[in-house]
Amino acid sequence: IEVQLGTNCLNEIVGNFFYEPRLLETLECGIHELRVDFEPVDSTNYHSASLRESIQVLKCQPSIVWIAPDCISFGELLDSSHLSACCPTNVSGVFEYHPPAGTVLPVGNGQLLQVRFIPDDTNNYCESTASVTIDVMEARRPSLFWSSPSAIIYGTALSTAQLNAWCDGVDGDFEYSPSSGTILNAGNSHELKVLFKPSDSLKFTIARATTTIQVHK
Repeated sequence: IEVQLGTNCLNEIVGNFFYEPRLLETLECGIHELRVDFEPVDSTNYHSASLRESIQVLKCQPSIVWIAPDCISFGELLDSSHLSACCPTNVSGVFEYHPPAGTVLPVGNGQLLQVRFIPDDTNNYCESTASVTIDVMEARRPSLFWSSPSAIIYGTALSTAQLNAWCDGVDGDFEYSPSSGTILNAGNSHELKVLFKPSDSLKFTIARATTTIQVHK
């Protein structure tokens, strides 16, 4: 209340002002009385004087800071890395999110995330709200590369020389059918299959590929 306590003596009488409440004191929300007492230095010729005024203190609305989260893949649960609003003025309270943590959002861009901040001190602070958007991407199918292996002689077991599919830039496991160690009968165009299971199943889907191999007598 530094600005409000700006009383002076128009007659320029030398003296001291005593304020209640004191300078820089923080007032609770509501209507308060301000009082000032003036004590003149020359108390022989001047009386003391007092003045009262009222002031209304309104509720404060806390500010909310919430940085829009990075895009996520379909199937990823909303958590504290996405629902990360904060109150920089250090006002204690509770954040209520919609949709809440644990929600799986559908695929789409610009999906609305909302938060309501409920302060613990509802006498002096009012509620605040904020919102951001998030993009949800569909999981991407990895590209598999598998060249047709050279022909083999009957009795040669399948190995990494034939079962050598690869995926550029995506980690995961390859499952072959027939599997490594299998001995194929002689014949043309035996089908080889591979199933690729990415380690990050949220960002990438399962991928499949086929090729053929000839087995000579």
